[in-house]
Amino acid sequence: MSNAATETDLRKVTLDSLRFGRGFVHMMLEKTPDDAYITQAYKDANHAAWVVGHLASTDDYFLKALAGDAGGLPESWEGLFGMNSKPLTDAGAYPSRKELEAAMNERREKLEAWLGSMSDEELMRPIEGDLAQFASTYAQLGASLSFHDGFHAAQVSASRRVHGLPPLF
Repeated sequence: MSNAATETDLRKVTLDSLRFGRGFVHMMLEKTPDDAYITQAYKDANHAAWVVGHLASTDDYFLKALAGDAGGLPESWEGLFGMNSKPLTDAGAYPSRKELEAAMNERREKLEAWLGSMSDEELMRPIEGDLAQFASTYAQLGASLSFHDGFHAAQVSASRRVHGLPPLF
């Protein structure tokens, strides 16, 4: 939702936060060639393929847990990209780059649409249970996921450097 006439300040901040962190991820990926997509900065470090799948899986997780979404990713992605998964150095173990990035973008678009449909009152509802460790309210989820995106964008940046690519900022 980008119509300024109908977008509340709270909704705008929530969505802008989501988009800010994801912008760094996209910047890194646009400048990461295919042959660097599974480059690791050090043994067991996260590489771009794992990061992209993980970000898609994270958005999918929150959509299922909080929005009641049925999920949009294959079950196998949980083992490949979920919490406590380990990046693999075999590119063939992963979906294609195109499929990974399409899933990451689709899951984020769905998450943005869901949060963008909420009223200020709904955005200020507390998140309860185990999920409260990630954000105290639905509105805060935007900032939390932005931080998460930025954290993983830095991992892609490190793997780019090991591959001999220059820093982007």
